[in-house]
Amino acid sequence: MATTFLVPKNNAATTLNGDINNSVTSIVVTASSVFPTTYPFHITIDSEIMEVNNNNTGTNTLTVEARNGDAAKCEGTAAATHSSGAVVRLNITAKAISDISTAVNTLEGCVYPSGSTFPTGSTGMLFTHSVTGRSILYEYDGSSWIPLYSIGAMTVYVDSTDGTDDRDHGTAVDASAFKTIQYAINQIPPIFTGNVSIYIAAGTYAESIGVVGKTPSGSYTISIYGTLIAHDAENQIMDGDGVKGATTSQSSVHKHGLSADHYQNQLIKFTSGTNNNLYRIVDSNTTTDLILVGTTLSAQPLTGDTFTIYDWGTIITTVTISDSQNFVYLYDLKVDASSAAALTVGLNAVVYINRCWFNGSGFLFYSQRRGSIKPYWSFLSSTTGSVVGYHCENSLCEYKSCKVTVTNGTGLTSASCSYVDINACVIDGITKATQVGISSTGVSSFVCSGSPYNIIRHLGTGVTASTGGQVTGTSANVYTDNTADESATAASYGYID
Repeated sequence: MATTFLVPKNNAATTLNGDINNSVTSIVVTASSVFPTTYPFHITIDSEIMEVNNNNTGTNTLTVEARNGDAAKCEGTAAATHSSGAVVRLNITAKAISDISTAVNTLEGCVYPSGSTFPTGSTGMLFTHSVTGRSILYEYDGSSWIPLYSIGAMTVYVDSTDGTDDRDHGTAVDASAFKTIQYAINQIPPIFTGNVSIYIAAGTYAESIGVVGKTPSGSYTISIYGTLIAHDAENQIMDGDGVKGATTSQSSVHKHGLSADHYQNQLIKFTSGTNNNLYRIVDSNTTTDLILVGTTLSAQPLTGDTFTIYDWGTIITTVTISDSQNFVYLYDLKVDASSAAALTVGLNAVVYINRCWFNGSGFLFYSQRRGSIKPYWSFLSSTTGSVVGYHCENSLCEYKSCKVTVTNGTGLTSASCSYVDINACVIDGITKATQVGISSTGVSSFVCSGSPYNIIRHLGTGVTASTGGQVTGTSANVYTDNTADESATAASYGYID
């Protein structure tokens, strides 16, 4: 509740116009106009203090509160009789000073101390830790400082070679960075009030990272960036026109002197021309052309345009996105799992994947009930595992401009009412045999779309549907070298349009 301060006024003094006893509350003075007409204010007559709640300047009458020695209204002074002509003065009394002091102390207690070095904490103490790239409000719980929420955007850096995991680091690259990715993620408070960016230096991080319990106060994101490393020279120059791409033809870049498949499954970035800053996965390359995966380019690549081929320099083990964790974006990472799922997405969680390589022998992607995985411009390779992407129980997923390679089993599988959109992707079998590109089961749905069309090739069966599963939009698929392109089990209500 706001403090009601006593109203001050300089040089406010007059005299009594008549004697008063020790109980009257209407006091006639010679000139009440010298006093304020806003209330309350305190007057002093002889040694008695009274609180005025009204000033009638027409009758020169001051109305005061009961003269009962109240500690606040009378400041503990005793009621007394006073003679006509006694001085009536508005003084700055002890209560006026005390009220201001109390308010200031309260205000100071609400202004959190801040700085780059944590103070000695006491239980319940708040402190804003401010270093380059972030400001976070902490509370001391009696043994340690607990992050409450960030103040604005956060930017932190990780370097496995030169970094150090403590709260004074993470402010810049190299020796100023954190050492581990998980420590950097753990510095994000439960509530973040601006976009969070984590930049990870090249290196192999033997970490299984998890993003758990981070809630934005608005439409803010957590973005985790790896480092790409140029494969051969940067800004290579095209010496002939390439292909923009169309519904049934892939985009391409033309340059003589390439080694066949030297750049296969790596990432190309256009560094000039109309397509500047566009990324694509290289599907394959001849000695003169790089064939690209993904949606048609903005324009035909022309002679003189430049490009750089990148490999992934930041390698981690697995990623877990916890239940209801949204707004997570992964960029430029290689996730190289052995047996566990490379990426697990919890209930109602959403993760966006951009320009990444996921590789492993188990499930690459596993989305739980109502979880969403959205990989774009990424390479997904299963070495010995049975399923690249497994989506279950109302999952909503989207693959755009990705290349999926299948060594054994199935590329992408949906089950239990999940929905998966495949847009301008390549699904490529390695050993063919019984491999399947797309499998829809359990009243789930795949929708095929995009320009160019999805390319499904070198598989035992390109697309299957059974037990209520359906695959639609297959006219947007190009099938090449499959034992069977499509197989729908009508007896169990599988459907392929």
